[in-house]
Amino acid sequence: MPLDRRADFGTVRGFARDVAEVLARRHPDRLTTEQRKQQRKGRLYLDAMRNAYAQTAVPPYEVRARPGATVATPLDWSEVEDRSLRPSRFTIGAILDRLEQADDPRKDLRRRRSLSQAHKRLNALIDEG
Repeated sequence: MPLDRRADFGTVRGFARDVAEVLARRHPDRLTTEQRKQQRKGRLYLDAMRNAYAQTAVPPYEVRARPGATVATPLDWSEVEDRSLRPSRFTIGAILDRLEQADDPRKDLRRRRSLSQAHKRLNALIDEG
């Protein structure tokens, strides 16, 4: 999510961590913030730790340093819900075809947003318990 840069680094990092925790509490059967792979037990890891100084993440459309040259690919929500989805579907050989056939799911993220309203909504969710 592109931000308007008014919030400082610590605020954004705390927000990301809190969002991950709320989601993991609401969907403990599907989501986790557990870093250790053996503790995840098939759940999707919500990695808020990449929001820290000197931490790295793979940007969209970057070729991963993995066998098969997979490409980090933004997904549409319908794709996220597809249980057959595997990273191997998106390779350096297939990504150009994908971009020709479908719109970039990030196209609507061009407008920068303030974190303040989202932070208020998140705090209300946290207060709900």
